[in-house]
Amino acid sequence: CLWFYSDLVRMAFPSAVAKAGNKYLRKPTIQSSILLLCDIQSKFGVNLPNIERVVSSSKFLMQCSFALNIPVIATEQYPKAFGKTREELAQSKTMIFEKTKFSMLTDEVSKKLEEEKREDVILTGIEGHICVLQTTLDLLQKGYTVHLCVDAVDSQRSTDKEIAMHRLSQSGAILTTSESVVFQLLSDAKHPKFKETQQFVKDHIADIKKIEEDKSKL
Repeated sequence: CLWFYSDLVRMAFPSAVAKAGNKYLRKPTIQSSILLLCDIQSKFGVNLPNIERVVSSSKFLMQCSFALNIPVIATEQYPKAFGKTREELAQSKTMIFEKTKFSMLTDEVSKKLEEEKREDVILTGIEGHICVLQTTLDLLQKGYTVHLCVDAVDSQRSTDKEIAMHRLSQSGAILTTSESVVFQLLSDAKHPKFKETQQFVKDHIADIKKIEEDKSKL
């Protein structure tokens, strides 16, 4: 019934649907983007099946962001209980904010986002159906375009993540992957930072391969 209703909407309001669909054509740029890392903490990911992939892909995005002078913000959900940001991500250039709110958009983070004046938010983190979902909805409500890197998002249960990603896509978030975002940011192999970022690409591919091999041995 849902798909039938959607088809009726497309038939009744073709121009409105086409206009809304244009959000999927938007590409993040170096000048318009900011990277948000949601609650990727030392104790928070213990029960997540793909936490190492989340860390690896988030690290990859962080390294490329630093190389391209894209700001990076990380949050920590009640760090007294869940630990600090994973050391791979807790770099000197990473702006880290503590919180108890599930969404990343605390007053401090919201203020920093306004100061940075970036329209495209590249988002990774945990858990997909709680903090990531609420962060994405808040960002969309504020008018940001959210590029949700699904390979760098996880939940304890796969169904929770799957439903959350489906809902966020319907709500206007752009579902993508970490490598896809990086190549969109670069846009051209002639970009002066292309060679530098390609080393990060190679390292990321090697990391993911090792993670998958280690999981297969369990």
